Amino acid sequence: MAGKQRATWSWYAQLAIASAIAVLVGWGPTLAENPEHVQNLMENRECGGCDLTGADLSGMDLSEVDLTGADLRGAFLVGTNLRDAILDFAILDNTVMTDAYLIGAEMQEISLVGADLSNTVLRDVDMDKANLEGAILQNTQFSGADLDGANFRNADLRNAGLSNTNIAQANFTRAAMSNVNFSESDLKGSSFAGGLLNDAVFFEADLQETNFQEATLKDATFIDADLQDANLNNTNLLNAKLEGADLRGVTFCGAIMPDGETSLQGCN
Repeated sequence: MAGKQRATWSWYAQLAIASAIAVLVGWGPTLAENPEHVQNLMENRECGGCDLTGADLSGMDLSEVDLTGADLRGAFLVGTNLRDAILDFAILDNTVMTDAYLIGAEMQEISLVGADLSNTVLRDVDMDKANLEGAILQNTQFSGADLDGANFRNADLRNAGLSNTNIAQANFTRAAMSNVNFSESDLKGSSFAGGLLNDAVFFEADLQETNFQEATLKDATFIDADLQDANLNNTNLLNAKLEGADLRGVTFCGAIMPDGETSLQGCN
């Protein structure tokens, strides 16, 4: 037991260290915003394609601004109000956007690689095909969001809220997702392979054809979820709740079942 706990903490430590290095180092040379572009944003509340790299926009009211395709790599947006803002195709890699408000924002194909969005509110946003690889999303609220095809690979989503979201075909490979709430969400065809999902809640979620292979799902809740044709091979489902779930076509080969027994269902 102690060895497993050390392994889990080691995994979290590596994720935290990698994220910190990404923020500190970035992907290129030192970033500096274009002062004229910052002024244009303040005066006209639109700055599509602008260079705002490294800008400190913390605490500002940027609701309804148009930042389509803007470059905000390494920027600071702590507590910033971006309600109903347009950020489609914008680049926000390695930004610090904690405690920010982006309710109803348009963020299609936005890049947030390595960004810190802890405690940020992203309710009802449109983030189809967003790239959040390695992002820190602890306690972040996504309820009602559109996240189809989004990339959350290696992200830290612990305690995040993703209920009533559309997240079909998303990639959660090796993400940390303990205590995440996915209740009533559409997750068809998404991948959770290798993820840490202890105590995650999938109540009435659509999980058809999802891939949970080698994921840790101890104490997870799948009550009344639709898991048709899902891959749960080699998962750890100890104490998980599967009451009322649709398990037609599910494979559990090598999985540790809720009662602690190892399943051979679906093994060739």
